[in-house]
Amino acid sequence: MDEFPKKLNLFKLVFSGDKSIYKYDNIPEECNDDEFSRKGNVYYSLKRHAGNEIVDFDPYLIRKIIDNEFKNKLKTSGYELQGRYNAYKTSSETDYGIFKLFEGFEYRFIPIKNDLFLSIDFKLVIKTSASIEELSGVSEDLLLGSSVELKDPSLERNKGKLIEICNDECIVKLYGGNRESISSSIVYPLCRPERLRLITRETGNFVDVVGLQRRKSLFHPRRRFSKIKQIVKSLNAENIFPLTIENMTIEMLEEFLPIEEVGYSTEFSPELEPYDTDTSYDGVTLKCDEKLDEPILEFYGGDSYNKPFPTNYPPYSEVETISIRFYFPKEKLTDIQQLTRGLDMYLKRYYNALNVDIDLNPLDYDALDARYVEEIKHSLEHYLRFNDRFEIGVVYVPESMKYRHNSPYYTLKAHFASLGIPTQMITDKSFARSPYSLNYTWFNMCTAIIAKCGGIPWVLKERLEETDIIIGMSSSARLSNIGEDVHENRYVGFANVFNKYGRWCYFCGTANEYDSSAALDQIKEILDDIERYYSTNEYISPKNIVIHNSKRMRYNFERRVYEVVKELFGNDCQCAFITIDESHNYRCFDLTSGDGSLSRGYFIYLNNKEILLSTTGKSELGKRLMGTPRALHIIAHQYPDKFLSLENVAKQVLALTKLNWASITPVQREPVTINYANRLAKIAANIGSEDWKNVGHPLFNRPWFI
Repeated sequence: MDEFPKKLNLFKLVFSGDKSIYKYDNIPEECNDDEFSRKGNVYYSLKRHAGNEIVDFDPYLIRKIIDNEFKNKLKTSGYELQGRYNAYKTSSETDYGIFKLFEGFEYRFIPIKNDLFLSIDFKLVIKTSASIEELSGVSEDLLLGSSVELKDPSLERNKGKLIEICNDECIVKLYGGNRESISSSIVYPLCRPERLRLITRETGNFVDVVGLQRRKSLFHPRRRFSKIKQIVKSLNAENIFPLTIENMTIEMLEEFLPIEEVGYSTEFSPELEPYDTDTSYDGVTLKCDEKLDEPILEFYGGDSYNKPFPTNYPPYSEVETISIRFYFPKEKLTDIQQLTRGLDMYLKRYYNALNVDIDLNPLDYDALDARYVEEIKHSLEHYLRFNDRFEIGVVYVPESMKYRHNSPYYTLKAHFASLGIPTQMITDKSFARSPYSLNYTWFNMCTAIIAKCGGIPWVLKERLEETDIIIGMSSSARLSNIGEDVHENRYVGFANVFNKYGRWCYFCGTANEYDSSAALDQIKEILDDIERYYSTNEYISPKNIVIHNSKRMRYNFERRVYEVVKELFGNDCQCAFITIDESHNYRCFDLTSGDGSLSRGYFIYLNNKEILLSTTGKSELGKRLMGTPRALHIIAHQYPDKFLSLENVAKQVLALTKLNWASITPVQREPVTINYANRLAKIAANIGSEDWKNVGHPLFNRPWFI
């Protein structure tokens, strides 16, 4: 039996031969940049030139050089590269007409202490094989705003955003460059599966690209484990490894990195915990702590349970009277009537609403007609001129509208919000019959409606340790390219504020466009808004402040943000910056868990500031998500000193995965801090500047965006 059945998809690199590394202040003029790896303001190379200083061997210092040689070996072995980290062979191609599928892999070079590992994961690569010219019959609003690739080797920049289609020419805003007029015959869209599915429908050769992607890539954990093993063996069998750079040889071992379960959290002391001593890796195994207990939720009257359960537990804070106004095409009347009967029954029976006032507003135009949106706006403004404001609008939009340029889905959501009215968008999926005795789509809608109307569906039973306030922040959400400034990339910042029981309190956003040179000013504006909120609504100013972000801040920038926090909340405050990184390809396995997944609640120490947390593995809460769970990569930096252990951080993030008021699904991958930020970023990316400026104040204390 395997002594360590828990595994991570990291494969150790073994170095031999001449391991001399030379340090330089600058790259010598006669040298090639590819021979050097930059760290900070210094350069490292395996070649000896004048002005060098030899340093102790550390493979992290030459990671870029190793990566370059790995890419070169892949290319000479028949692999194609996509982006920075994806590789595939054209021999694995499956042709579907306007797009092709390739089986490949995603990789990273990961340093752990003084060792370097290659992280490998199976990757399904989707490449569009039709140009804009060949897609001339497809609606422009499905193509505009897409990223595109220019298949012309003479161009220095070959990627950008599609701005306009003019007969045989495309206007493309090149990334890092200007707008260019380019022949549509060499412009190829880079589309997500959802959008590509709609394009295939319009070409008359429909392919369910989303379903296809799931079937071919959402592998059972044990199958993914085997797939990764095959990929690793092939890299050795095809002589991609060993790599040879100068006089150094790099071999790759074929064994997954084992994970050893230890009990740091049960016998906590500063000397034991990896945060202080970095005992996470002993050269043989990484360490994972004992599985965390499932956080408990609190509902109406102090009742508690480990998951949302509306049939037994009403909302923590109820909404007695709800007025709902529906907007929909006339041909959907029968479906809408059935839906309203269900929502009325569920809101009264399970959510303790005493009065539910439903007003139906059927419209003459089909939802795909451009006049549909204008009629809704006109009807809304006419209604508000002569009637009291209603609590929430429910608007029907076809599912496809989410993925179209100038999507009515987002246009209407922003328009209603700018008038102080939240919305619940519905599609044909909302009308589908439930295979169960209870309709969980209706439960999800009712929960979101309660939250948007000012209620609180549930909170945590116990407060988060050593935490007064959590700020889910994004300082660079791109506004959509709509209208005359379509070529501009405009950015805004926003934050969602949660209290020590994980309860969402309010939203704030900056109206000013984001400027990287003034990023600190934008964050200061957000934090200033939060300080005013707390000084007005709370008795005690927060002292332990946790900031969640999905994008890592630079150390010096974190320091400057911490100084702003001290200025606003006092010199005695403490601040933790928790990055929940989505850009990794880590996969965790437990070959004793039945399905092969690492159970929800386990967390793995990568070093004294980073952990991997499993949130969607095997769980007592019920069915886990499809495919192999992807752990959360969590990075914690704290100022002025550590006040949260990594166990506290793991508990906090795990608890926050249960506080998404848009769904009663008990197992969710992301903490609500990141989930809500991602939802807002998607909305911000699809509405214009003026709409964005108007949505902040009227609904600052309602989660209108869920």
